[in-house]
Amino acid sequence: MRVTYPHIALLLAAILLPAAYAAPEPAAQHYLGRAYARDSGKLLYSEEHWVVRHRGAERHIVLYRCPNGEPFARKRLDGGIDDAAPDFDFDDARSGYSEGVTGRGDERQVYVRRSPGAPRQTAQLATPRNAVIDAGFDAYLRSHWTALGSGKDADVAFLVPSRLKYLHLAIRAVDATDQDRPVRRFKLSLSAWYGFVLPSIEVTYSLTDRRLLRFKGIGNIRDGQGGTPQVRIEFAADTQYGPPSAQQVERAETEPLVSRCNVEN
Repeated sequence: MRVTYPHIALLLAAILLPAAYAAPEPAAQHYLGRAYARDSGKLLYSEEHWVVRHRGAERHIVLYRCPNGEPFARKRLDGGIDDAAPDFDFDDARSGYSEGVTGRGDERQVYVRRSPGAPRQTAQLATPRNAVIDAGFDAYLRSHWTALGSGKDADVAFLVPSRLKYLHLAIRAVDATDQDRPVRRFKLSLSAWYGFVLPSIEVTYSLTDRRLLRFKGIGNIRDGQGGTPQVRIEFAADTQYGPPSAQQVERAETEPLVSRCNVEN
C-alpha cells in the first residue's frame, strides 16, 4: 500500500531451538482484493496475493488484474516474517512504470522509472528507526496491535519510491462496528502540520481474527492519466482461499502481463 496503499523472537527461536521444537511458521496465504472507484463504485482492478513463508523468510507476490481477470502488473516483496520494511519491486506493463527498493541494513537503494524510455532514478536512503515499506505496513500494524488498540498513536517513516524519500505518517486506531461485526480502523495521515488538508488512508481489520477487510484512500495503481485515484478495496471472506500450491506460486511469478485492459471492462 503506498501514499499518492516479534521478528527477533522468531529468529532466536529458529537459531536456539531444535528443529522439532521450533515454533511453527504462519501458514501460506492466498487471497484477493477488489478495488472500486471511491466516487462511482466502478470495479477498477483486483489484486491477488500469494504469501509464502519458509525458514524465517517471507515472499509476497501480488498480481494486479484487469476487471476481466488478465494480469497487467506484478509486485514481489522479500523479507523476514513480520518484516515492516521488506525489499520489493513493482512493474506495470501498461505504462512501463516501475519502482522498488533493495538492500538491507542502515541504507537502502530506492528506484523509480516512470515510463519505458525514461531513465531509472535512484537514491541511497538512510533507514529510519521506524521505517515502513509498502505491504510491510500490514506487519507493522499486527506487531503494534495492542499498543495502538490502547489508544497510543504512532508515527512511522513510510517510504514513497516515486518521491525517493520517506514521509512521516501518524497512525491512529479506533475500534468500531461494521455490519454488526467488531472492527479496528487504522487511519494514516501526514504528521506534519499541513497533513489535515491532504487525503488520509483508512484500513479496517476484523477485531476478532485481525483479518484485513477494507482499504480506503489513494491507491498504488495509476490510471490512464498517470494519477493515483481514490479507491476502496474490499477483501471479502469468499476471496480468502486455501494455502497455495508451489505450482500456483510459480505461475503467479511468471504469468505474462498484458499491456492494456480491454476497454469494455
